Amino acid sequence: MIKYLKNSNWLRFDLCGLAAALFLWIPCVCGSNIADLFKAADDSGYVIGASGKPELFAAVKSSGQQKNMKILNGKGVCNALWYGGIPRLLIKLTVNGAFAADWIDGSGNTKRIYVCDPGDIFLPLTFINDGSAFYAFSNRQSEFVRLVKISCADGQERIIHTDPEKKVDAAGVLCSGKINVKLHGVYYVDDGIRYYFFDEEFATMHKLLVAKLPVGDILWDSGSDNGRQWIIKLLRDSMPAAYYYFNFDTGELRLLPDKGSALIKAGQSASVQPISYKSRDGTVLHGYLTIPAGSNGRQLPVVVFVHGGPASRVFRWFDPRVQALAAGGYAVFQPNYRGSRGFGKHYMTAGWKTWGTGTLQNDITDGVRHLINNGVAHPGKIAIMGGSFGGYCALAGLAFTPELYACGIDIFGMSDLVCYLREIQDEQKPLQPLDQVMCGDINNPSDLSRLKSQSPINFADKIRAPLFIYHGAKDTLINPSHSERMVQLLRSRNAEIEYYLNPNEEHGFSTLDAETKMYYAILHFLDKYIMLTGIRLKRMSHENQKFMYASVPFNFFTASARLGCPQVVVALPNDVKNRIPNYELFINHPALLRSLAWGTGGTTELQRSMFCGVCRTRCCAEGLSAGITVIYLLR
Repeated sequence: MIKYLKNSNWLRFDLCGLAAALFLWIPCVCGSNIADLFKAADDSGYVIGASGKPELFAAVKSSGQQKNMKILNGKGVCNALWYGGIPRLLIKLTVNGAFAADWIDGSGNTKRIYVCDPGDIFLPLTFINDGSAFYAFSNRQSEFVRLVKISCADGQERIIHTDPEKKVDAAGVLCSGKINVKLHGVYYVDDGIRYYFFDEEFATMHKLLVAKLPVGDILWDSGSDNGRQWIIKLLRDSMPAAYYYFNFDTGELRLLPDKGSALIKAGQSASVQPISYKSRDGTVLHGYLTIPAGSNGRQLPVVVFVHGGPASRVFRWFDPRVQALAAGGYAVFQPNYRGSRGFGKHYMTAGWKTWGTGTLQNDITDGVRHLINNGVAHPGKIAIMGGSFGGYCALAGLAFTPELYACGIDIFGMSDLVCYLREIQDEQKPLQPLDQVMCGDINNPSDLSRLKSQSPINFADKIRAPLFIYHGAKDTLINPSHSERMVQLLRSRNAEIEYYLNPNEEHGFSTLDAETKMYYAILHFLDKYIMLTGIRLKRMSHENQKFMYASVPFNFFTASARLGCPQVVVALPNDVKNRIPNYELFINHPALLRSLAWGTGGTTELQRSMFCGVCRTRCCAEGLSAGITVIYLLR
């Protein structure tokens, strides 16, 4: 359900789940006052959103009352683009796993104007001012995702910009205006943000910001309709993001209240460094290595932290989970294995159907061996860890390369790929063609045989390292039985295993307290099996839980009032204040910001609505640095 208040404006927010993730890509439309994916049109009062199932995108007329949504266009529609207060472009997923765009003319007739190949990335962004064409991200017939302009009449595509360095996919656009949209530039993300401006004034102002702000990556986060006032986000690797107010006309640049950075003092956090290495087939792979502060970087206990997805990627910027591990004395290696998004089509598709025993898992293994060969990792003190798909990779690492790891940590991961594909819930089934493209078809005998050979549950007898498993009892995305069956098999062999089944959680964490307690248990588990003698431990006491509390760095309500932002639509669970300890810290948590953006009235509905259909994680399952970021709308 979406709540819309008369005489108020919607905050623009960037999607880290549902709609954006349906396209295997999570870009940012910087400066849009109202997201085109979830748009409230002033003239009609209609809004668009998800009814809890991704195929049911819906419209509801605003009356100041909260209403159940009605189906806009039935099965197969996974997104829509609006113009003039009505949906004019429907994005559908075909039965073979390809995205297609249907144009709706003034009479309501639909015409298919654009079709991708299976697995291609396609994300419409915004219409041009006269509605005759729209901007989109697409890698149709291209190695890299690029910014294109597509005609609504015939679907003809014109390339606006592609990475001049031919290294990465387009990551976001910089634009302003609600009615008269102005496109100011496009950016790409490798180890930092690279902007290419179409507007000379913005290029000049960006140089000014680079000169005035501390070292970091500058993100033009959100702007006013006229493009003269902005929220600037400064991203760093060892400190939480800092937010600034910037006024084009007056030159005012003001740091906004920042509770997260205040929790961390200089020198307490670790630097995150990019790392490249060659795979066994000669491909150059990318990742990040975090060395504990004060360490010489040699012969360290290492946690291999595998990202979920697999169609996601790791960035260099501050991650409270990584910093918490580094503060405990562990180096953290985060590989962007093939299958990760952002590095081109071949880099991503090379990981398809190669899970567990093929290219994708080999890339992780080769990265670990690179650290050993270069003296960074102590060969007997390496743990593999991940959540969701990353949890699957952790189990696969222990089962298929048992000689490499001293212990493993599986956080709500799948252990049986065949059962996982059979258990797909109704709300996920419209996305099943994507599963078949990336993972396989269990109705195909060849795929079925391969999937069985890639499932750690069938090789539990090969796991000899201690294992930590965490799962939410209410998880409907990856059934807890994946963990329970693995635990039963390992315990029958008297294996060393710690199993935590949280009765109140689903696929992810609804409270900061739940995730913090889990990381506290993880650190103690790591201490038992890979901590080197003589390293002074820095435990996550109540005092130094700061890394976990620093993910969203300022008080939403205070800053909103100070900037004079429009009224925020808020509907919190009724008992949230009573259930959440340290409430003042909790209000900065993305789980709450998700409920702000969606106006949902209950935690269960919130989590059910906000899953990511492709990467199989909920918005916050990647950790506290994930989730929807609510952006201020300046008048």
